[in-house]
Amino acid sequence: ALPWPGFQEAVESALSDAFTATRAAGDDASDPATLPASLIAGALNARQFVRRTTDAGGLVGSEEMRRAPAAPASGAADEAPGPIPDPASLPAPAAPAGVESFTLIPFESLKLADGRGANRPWLQELPDPLSTVMWGSWVEVATADADGLGIHTGDIVRLTGTAAEIELPAIVLPTVRPGSIGVPVGGGHTDYGRYARGRGVNVNALLDPDRRVAGAGAFARGDLRVRVERLRRPRRSERPVICTGCEACVVACAAENNIQTVGEEQAREGRAMHWLRIERYYEGEFPDVRTRFMPVLCQQCGAAPCEPVCPVYATYHNPEGLNAMVYSRCIGTRFCANNCPYTVRVFNWFDAEFPAPLDSQLNPDVSVRPGGVMEKCTFCVQRIQAGKDEAAQEDREVADGDVKTACQQSCPTKAIAFGDLDDPDSEVSKWAESPRAFSLLGDLDTRPGVVYLSGTEWREPAE
Repeated sequence: ALPWPGFQEAVESALSDAFTATRAAGDDASDPATLPASLIAGALNARQFVRRTTDAGGLVGSEEMRRAPAAPASGAADEAPGPIPDPASLPAPAAPAGVESFTLIPFESLKLADGRGANRPWLQELPDPLSTVMWGSWVEVATADADGLGIHTGDIVRLTGTAAEIELPAIVLPTVRPGSIGVPVGGGHTDYGRYARGRGVNVNALLDPDRRVAGAGAFARGDLRVRVERLRRPRRSERPVICTGCEACVVACAAENNIQTVGEEQAREGRAMHWLRIERYYEGEFPDVRTRFMPVLCQQCGAAPCEPVCPVYATYHNPEGLNAMVYSRCIGTRFCANNCPYTVRVFNWFDAEFPAPLDSQLNPDVSVRPGGVMEKCTFCVQRIQAGKDEAAQEDREVADGDVKTACQQSCPTKAIAFGDLDDPDSEVSKWAESPRAFSLLGDLDTRPGVVYLSGTEWREPAE
């Protein structure tokens, strides 16, 4: 068993230890467990540092985070490298002749990192938080630049550098700095595994091998300029329609409820099976643009529009207020999905496939649904039943906190709570009474069982 009850506690423990080590080290930054002094500046204690860091979404540092790389193994002690220079200070390579060029920024994606996660189907089918792309690579283009080039989201573009050229779909985003484009690394594998092979493109092919940072043994990413050329607009979008936030809850939901991955072609058709998505919204314009996220799942409506249209009563309202599903009754008319204003029901077009060794990860408490039925979030009803059984064995009522859904358990900031709205002492009922509480599409009078809180964000105290 792990020493932490959840993911948030593990993150908080690591941040707290790093804060304590940095404070104890003082000016001595040789300890690898310490952080740059600028990251803990202004924090009075470890708890405040942890809260500030998690609210900001992680460690956001300054130039001090550019740690000096280790000396090269060649033993050239007299050529000890210094800090990695800012790519903007390097001489720019020549642009392709007669074409206005853009600065290429290769970056590690949240789900595949540097490519080590490329052979994990859960991660491949996980939409990127900002671009929403699954199963492939993409290029992020600034809105202003896209307008000038006539590029729309989903268009196939060609990037031509000094070493090679690649083709991939474009995603137009307001968060990209004009004059630059971003491409995630970690794609284009030729022999890494069945789920990684042939997926996406290898952006490193564009990087000139002669442009390496002295002593660092790595490319000076961000100093390469490439030509961007729009090739064609596909008949259908090259990206899925689902938007996500941090996505830990999406993967946890898939793991808990035996949700299958459908592969690149079916995901492109909009047939991904996620029961939970996180909508992404932008506020403002570059450079003062902010991204907002909102988890959307079955709202467990008290007056659910999906229930009266089912001809076989496969979906119904149970005594506990849940919008339940009986998969063995479902005949796949999809009337319920058509009547759901939240678009949170998904249709299982094919029988689920879990080739070995993926079949060993299935949850025995949840059935694997056959093809041709509707699926949706059940509030982890199997965990609710397990909580009831445990309380009955101990001859007591189910207490607040006894049941945790998979998405709630995996959330690193505890942004999700689950409980009894009829219990005035439960955490969720207190959230529901908050002046910040609201319902999604509440004007439809579907009486959702999910309550949202309007967002807040960390702001540094005024000096």
